[in-house]
Amino acid sequence: MTTKLGTVSDIKVDNITTDSYRLSWGKITGATKYQIRKYDSKKKKWVNLATTKKTKYTVKGLSQGKSVKYQIRAINDVINGEYSKSVTAMTLAKAPTNLKAT
Repeated sequence: MTTKLGTVSDIKVDNITTDSYRLSWGKITGATKYQIRKYDSKKKKWVNLATTKKTKYTVKGLSQGKSVKYQIRAINDVINGEYSKSVTAMTLAKAPTNLKAT
């Protein structure tokens, strides 16, 4: 008998820099992995980003000051859970340089 996996919720974004941040969420009972997808605004569709056994994932190599939407779902060898609600994450903008007081 197959049971339904819970839905990932309470996704947090931390360790934010100009080119990376970390997504984290709570463990789902019965899950052996988590699948992360992001929204590709150019293609106007969701694309798979990564699959991890952990309840956190660091997204690297991002453009500064750009926001991206993510969804995460719990999976195991038998069943895939529903994707979470979208969460939007944004990198930091680089601090301005060569400023002069007048």
